[in-house]
Amino acid sequence: MSTTVLKLFALITMLIDHIGFFIPNMPEWLRYIGRLSAPIFLFCAVIGYSNTSNKKKYLFRIYAFSVFMGIIDAIILQNINYIRTIFITLLILFLIDCFQSQNKYAKKYLCIFLLWQVVVNTLYIMCIINMPDKFTVIILPLFVISAYMNYGILFVVLGVCMYLFLHSYKKFSISYILITFTILIFQNTNLLYRIGNKITYIAITSKNNLLMHLKEIFEFFCSAFLDIEIRFLKNDLWYTTQWLMIFSLPLLLLYNGKKGKGLKYLFYIMYPFNIIVFYYIGVSMGNVL
Repeated sequence: MSTTVLKLFALITMLIDHIGFFIPNMPEWLRYIGRLSAPIFLFCAVIGYSNTSNKKKYLFRIYAFSVFMGIIDAIILQNINYIRTIFITLLILFLIDCFQSQNKYAKKYLCIFLLWQVVVNTLYIMCIINMPDKFTVIILPLFVISAYMNYGILFVVLGVCMYLFLHSYKKFSISYILITFTILIFQNTNLLYRIGNKITYIAITSKNNLLMHLKEIFEFFCSAFLDIEIRFLKNDLWYTTQWLMIFSLPLLLLYNGKKGKGLKYLFYIMYPFNIIVFYYIGVSMGNVL
């Protein structure tokens, strides 16, 4: 199966998902089908990065697209810019490449990236309360902020594993299954909620104010970097359905290493176009997101 076929499959499932998300009173199973699209798009981006002859140019194109989608988010007052997650993943792949190729600037690039993330995330978190929503969704991709990514850092880890194990079906499959299982445990059980409560209990019984702050930090980390609000978690297999991405794995394993017919800019056009169209159709039908 070529990357073109994979992209078309991901595009179709994405359209189905967005119909279920934006249009009111749609059946829930549309969202279930849509869970297959995100990991396939991530895989195709990883393949694109791996095969491109000009990685910096490829990264800049994805970055520019991410900023453009931030503007779209500002227009429709949403934070659904999955391209930002993909770009940050690819940026980490670039750092990995620098170390693997023994680039003399590898350590410098890593230090700059880590320092940048600490600074911009800290400033963003300190200022977010006073920022209008339209401003924040543009700031996030513009300054490559890793907080509040769609799907959280687990999808970044997924993308890294896809890249590292691209030529090993066994390692690729095991890492994909483990990450999907982790997502299932984190999102469909109250494990993280119970951990937070345990921290609170220990803080109260030990009268340790530092531990009380640790509970707040833990909740914030889950929200900002795992894309999980632990206060609302419960033991329910269908509470969230991102674990259904497991059914994308067989399709990814069918990848034959071929590009196919290309259709290079189809996704760049369809991704923002379908979001805008379905959003305004939903609004006209009384949907308030």
